[in-house]
Amino acid sequence: MKKILILGALISGSAMAADLNVKDCLIQEVVPGKEMTGGFFTLENGGKDTVKLVGASVEKITDKVELHEMIHKDGKMEMSQIQSYDVTPGEHQFKKGGYHIMFMEVKHFPKAGETYPVELKFDNKETLKCDAKVLTVEETIKHFKLDDEKAGGHDHDKKADDHGHGHGKEDGKAKG
Repeated sequence: MKKILILGALISGSAMAADLNVKDCLIQEVVPGKEMTGGFFTLENGGKDTVKLVGASVEKITDKVELHEMIHKDGKMEMSQIQSYDVTPGEHQFKKGGYHIMFMEVKHFPKAGETYPVELKFDNKETLKCDAKVLTVEETIKHFKLDDEKAGGHDHDKKADDHGHGHGKEDGKAKG
């Protein structure tokens, strides 16, 4: 019966591991001149225990995927890498302008309309898989109802890249 439930979840575009569910998986098309882009999704933890998201992979696009957050610092949006994200019970949206995954050193540039398998990895050795649809930058901004100003440096203009990545932040307790 468990295999049937997992298969059903995969067919519906979301996947489950224990009490975790992932849905609404998206990838933003790479901005011209860059070799990185963002991945977005919604995680639902229907259990009672917190699980840490510790990594992700999308082998068809890159071998280097990082967890990131966007924070307001000195009136600017700044992106920084995090080592893990606490998935407490409830819903967590990984979105443009908030927590997200970054595909670094892109080797295969995804095009709008394509779909790629994304795997999310947790500290309890569980994994979740979803098929992420690629959207243009404009479609991504519209999807998250952001204007260009609020999208900040997330499209990785020079301002965001100049700030570098802070390392060592171990948890993301705030919802995205």
